[in-house]
Amino acid sequence: MESQRRQHSRFQVDLELTLQSESTIWMGHASNVSDGGVFVATKELKPIGTEVEMTLKLPGMLMPVWCVGVVCWIRETSGKVDAPLGMGIQFRLIADEALRRIRDYVRDRQASTAATVQHAVPWPTTGPRKT
Repeated sequence: MESQRRQHSRFQVDLELTLQSESTIWMGHASNVSDGGVFVATKELKPIGTEVEMTLKLPGMLMPVWCVGVVCWIRETSGKVDAPLGMGIQFRLIADEALRRIRDYVRDRQASTAATVQHAVPWPTTGPRKT
């Protein structure tokens, strides 16, 4: 069922963002992102279908990414420690350049994480060694 709902791969992040709906402006954190949207960890939940403006602050970039999205699902309660309250927001209006910046950030972050893991646990370049 999860694969039927998801159209884009999600990547774990911790991005600060500002959201604005008709009546509210608030801060939140994006805990994962994809080409299609973000999960915003926040206690300020909006009903499904609510349109929100978002400004994401990507590390190392001066200009934030601006987009408009719609709340597609909410997590009102969490029985797990690692599953925060929040909502899934699908991008509805995002410039090609903004989407490229998000993709670049995710790609760079993946490459950095992979290099760290490879450095910490190097893969053998040859077969098993005899001792």
